[in-house]
Amino acid sequence: MTTKQCVHVALFLAILLITGVSTATAEPDLVITAVTGPTAAATSESFVATVTIANQGTSDADLFSYVNFAVYLSLDADPTPGAGDACVGYASVDSALLTAGGSATEDVILFADATVPLGNYYLVAKADSNCQGYSGYSESDETNNGLVGDQMALNASTLQYDLTIDLGGAEGDPHHVSPGTYLRLDTFLTNLGPDTAPGRTPSKSAYLVAWYLSTDQVIDTSDVQIGSYSGNSLEAGETLRFWADVLVPLGLEGGKYYWGAIVDYTEILNETDEGNNATTGDNIVIR
Repeated sequence: MTTKQCVHVALFLAILLITGVSTATAEPDLVITAVTGPTAAATSESFVATVTIANQGTSDADLFSYVNFAVYLSLDADPTPGAGDACVGYASVDSALLTAGGSATEDVILFADATVPLGNYYLVAKADSNCQGYSGYSESDETNNGLVGDQMALNASTLQYDLTIDLGGAEGDPHHVSPGTYLRLDTFLTNLGPDTAPGRTPSKSAYLVAWYLSTDQVIDTSDVQIGSYSGNSLEAGETLRFWADVLVPLGLEGGKYYWGAIVDYTEILNETDEGNNATTGDNIVIR
């Protein structure tokens, strides 16, 4: 840069300083301003918290049509969720509400599964986040997204439910199938318990169903998983029948297999009987 060019740059910066014009890029700054919830909740039962999210930045939060926030159960009063905190759900608000200086209040349905230890927790909410920690917005301050809210007790559920699964037949010619093709399996989910079994919330799975191919008649999670499903709520004694479209994976070694399924294969529900969650269907030849 020549001496003359240096003088011009210096004059330009001086003019900006005198006139108060900033060279900083305007960005949103997403924060949580309130988190309220119940004084107590139970595992494997949904509950509701109310969260207020605000944009205290100088730019609208309009990169996407929505802004996420996540809610955690934390044993300490740290506004930044850590590895030991349990994410119990997340929600989205319309980004049109989060113009510079704007705010929005949302009720979010939360769910603590049976893997979360019982005890006393703080409700912690974090703006621009979901349960996977995804952050979509560049902000003027990335350190102030979290807020500690109400305290609550997490107790054991008193509900009793017992999920089982059965398989009927398969559409077409299911006994000879090639890798890379689909099977349609007739599936029956039943709640044998006296209470309603929980179902998925807008952001959390209450329980998961998976279908497998196994070289023996004992179906477990070490077998080849060929499909999964986030389960619905089931009333006491209710059976839900549906067809599951599952994919025989490419590269699967040829031979004789059995198809099967497991309900609550991640074991996140406490059931009255944990020994009847798996079923074995018919045999199949992969070739």
